[in-house]
Formats: sequence, C-alpha cells, structure tokens
Amino acid sequence: MLTKLINLVSKYKYFIIFLVIYGIVLYTFVPNQKKYYFDKDIKLFKEGNYLIISLILSGIILSTTLIKCILSKIKITQIFNVLFVMTFLCFSTFFMMKTTITSFFLYTNRKFVKNEFIKSYEIFAISDKKYFTAQNIHSKNDLINEEEYYKYSGEKDASSLKNGEVIAFKLKKGLFGITYFEPQ
Repeated sequence: MLTKLINLVSKYKYFIIFLVIYGIVLYTFVPNQKKYYFDKDIKLFKEGNYLIISLILSGIILSTTLIKCILSKIKITQIFNVLFVMTFLCFSTFFMMKTTITSFFLYTNRKFVKNEFIKSYEIFAISDKKYFTAQNIHSKNDLINEEEYYKYSGEKDASSLKNGEVIAFKLKKGLFGITYFEPQ
C-alpha cells in the first residue's frame, strides 16, 4: 500500500508541487493585492483591460509557438495539434484562473507608477457615525462609501467626519492605468 502511494506521489510530483504553490498564491498573494485598490477599480479592470491584455498575451504565446514549430520543421498536422493544445492552455490560464492572473496584473500595475494625483470627495450623507456616502467634487457619478474610506484610511468608524466635509485621497496611476493607493 505504501509503495503504491509513493509511486503515485512520485508520478504526479510536479502536479502536486503546482497545486501547493497555487494554493499558497491563492490564499496569500491574491487577497493582499485587493487592499491597494478600490473595488470599483478592480471591477473596471476586469471588465475592460483584462480581456485585451489576455488576448494580446495569448497571441504572443501562440505566435511564438507557431514560429518555433515552423523553425523545427514539424509537420503541418502536428503544428495544428500543438496550436490547438496551446490555445486550450491559454484559455485555461487566462479565463479559468482569472482571479490569480488579475492579482499578478494588479501587482505589476503597482510596480510602475505613471503619475500621482489627489481625488477629493464631499460627504453628503452620514448615518450612525459609521455609514456614509461621498461624491467626487469633479465627477458627480463617482461615489465612494465607508468601506472604501476605511480601506484607504485604516480607520474603523466615521465618527470624526461631518456632512459637507471634504476628504482627499492621494492616488497613483500604474502601468495599466489602474488607480491604486498605499494603505495607511
């Protein structure tokens, strides 16, 4: 019985190593990236930039594979098989592991700062000294709530804030144009 288990583990050791590393990344790295971004910015990235970046990277991977196959003088039927497998792997990687890949893109975004700016929000509704909504001074459709303020400021309640008060966020725009901040 033990011999069969050892044989099984040795046969699938690389897959097991991949699963362990992926599990560590999924439970430590992925949640850590969300603390630097407002939820709406992550959502905008997933809806807009993620698909474009994924398609470009998939195109680069497939083109590189095709060139390598042609230079290796592989038969045309084998080239189609290889491209089919690579297309499936790209689809699996970029669409099945969307959360993990998004976290790596968010991390990369933070490492290359394009510019820094300040966004100001005016508080227009506070209730129970805990819940509030604030509106961007320059854009009426840009709203934030207490969760984003708490994430940015590190505070636990809004008891020090008042209606009409202006709160300012020091933000940065990264490589992919995604706005982020350094938590306090």
